[in-house]
Amino acid sequence: MERTNVIPERMIEIVVNDRLGKKVRVKCNPKDTIGQLKVLISAQIGTDASKISLRKW
Repeated sequence: MERTNVIPERMIEIVVNDRLGKKVRVKCNPKDTIGQLKVLISAQIGTDASKISLRKW
């Protein structure tokens, strides 16, 4: 088996506030799309991904 040198990509951590007092930290890759990020957030907070609205504070 041939090994290649793969440099692991650093993950970023995003703090999400659901406006009901719950803050969740979600880790994702910098190359993830907004849709993929919403799916990760929905898995953490239990809200449908189509209902999530992301805003920068």
